Amino acid sequence: MLRTLLLVALSVYAPVNGHKILVTCLGTSGSQNLIMYRLADMLGARGNDVTVLKWELFSEEKGVKLEYAKEIVYPMALDGELLEKMRAKTGDIWADQSIFDIDFSFFKKVLTELTGSCGRFLNDTTHAVHKQFMSTKYDAIVIHSSDICSFGLAKVVNNPSIIWMSTAFMFDFMAKYSGVPYPASFVPTMMGAFTDQMTLPQRIRNFVQTGVFVSAGEHFILSAYTDVFRANYGDDFPSIPDLMRETQLYFINADPFFEYARPTQHNIIYMGGITMEKPEPMNEEWTKLLENAPGEGIVVFSLGSVARTEYMPMEKKEALVKAFAKFPQFTFFFRIDGDVPTLPKNVRHIGWMPQKELLSHPKVKAFITHGGYNSLTEATFLGMPLIMLPLFGDQYGNAKRVERLGLGVSLDKFSLTVESIESALSTVLLDKGYKERAMRLAQMIQQKPVQSADLALKWVEFLAKFRTVDNLLPESRHMGWVQYYSLDVISILSLAVFLIFFLMYKLVCCCCCRCCRRSGSSSNDALKKRKRE
Repeated sequence: MLRTLLLVALSVYAPVNGHKILVTCLGTSGSQNLIMYRLADMLGARGNDVTVLKWELFSEEKGVKLEYAKEIVYPMALDGELLEKMRAKTGDIWADQSIFDIDFSFFKKVLTELTGSCGRFLNDTTHAVHKQFMSTKYDAIVIHSSDICSFGLAKVVNNPSIIWMSTAFMFDFMAKYSGVPYPASFVPTMMGAFTDQMTLPQRIRNFVQTGVFVSAGEHFILSAYTDVFRANYGDDFPSIPDLMRETQLYFINADPFFEYARPTQHNIIYMGGITMEKPEPMNEEWTKLLENAPGEGIVVFSLGSVARTEYMPMEKKEALVKAFAKFPQFTFFFRIDGDVPTLPKNVRHIGWMPQKELLSHPKVKAFITHGGYNSLTEATFLGMPLIMLPLFGDQYGNAKRVERLGLGVSLDKFSLTVESIESALSTVLLDKGYKERAMRLAQMIQQKPVQSADLALKWVEFLAKFRTVDNLLPESRHMGWVQYYSLDVISILSLAVFLIFFLMYKLVCCCCCRCCRRSGSSSNDALKKRKRE
């Protein structure tokens, strides 16, 4: 009900002349789809003609309901066996693997399939989605962070009004191609487990990881998409990195109060929390379940939608429930799949839960989470203390953000023991400081001067109206690292200083030599004179 009222309220302030806007979606998880679809719906509620182009990876994936926008779907048609392997790969997150154990051939095959699907779309001229995209003149295109193909497609139809949207914080690719500084001394790489306060060894690792990640992505992933478009449109077609550099606006689904402070620029728009709104009341069943839960409060356990917990080793599940049993004064809602160990009286097995509504309930005292960005957005918006169990990707860095702000503590999935879980629970549940800091952050996010939704919606419409904002784009996006860091200037100035000092040295030496010769000549003349006398 509240969501409907919000969208109706937004429609009151709809622009007089609606814009035609395309939002693309290549989300590998429901939370990523939710963010893109919510933006599309909010834009549609303001009177714009909005279409969501969904690149469908999994045909059985549940869609997100749209009320004020349309959806068109193009099937990526990946190999069925490969899709099953992709699903099964989520089980590998529980294995303690080194970099030498990673099956890089699998990732290469996935990339080949994705770029092949992009090329297939270019030539699929009879498909309704292809026809609609090629024939429609959109005023603005919002591209999902992982959707590389749409950068080339926007160039094919000569549409410069591009917004590149990250469904989490700003990642290294985005920083490089936008021209925004990303100093490795205090800006952690997207896959790193560091904070903005790093030791010397950590800064070395962060520097190397940032450079390797960006370079590898450009040479292996982006170049593959460049080849697809050049195969269809000739060798003069711009490279994907060059197209990314011409992006007009960048949307970052992170809140500045939760993200590390870092250099930014005028066309970087932080719009974290756009999916957040006051939760609707829970149904009677869940309300009764919460009210009848015994003890001092409830602790919620959920590891999101991507991590398949049926692959979680049974000894880790048992360690969790044994630790939960040591806190009989709390009730634990345990969302887990697959085989479930024998549960103590204070643990309730949950197959599905209305997570946001649960976290907003006053009886819930802590949230044990994997650290996915959508879960973190909900928890920080609602002031919930956290126990982090990061599993892969950016979740390790997210856990460090939580610790850095004093909102919770982290567990190591590889050394998950009854003792470590018990210690984390004791820390967060018994120290009131975690709840106080979480509530303070929530109030800052909710009461900030300009709300995220307002920023995002107005910037999309602003770009749709003016088409380009070239005066906001820094020249640094075209510079190599030698120019960017003025190494050529420093070298020339250093050489000039060296030459000046070298010439001064030579001049002094020359003067000294002349003085010595004159002094020697005078001495010889005096000696000869004494001899004659």
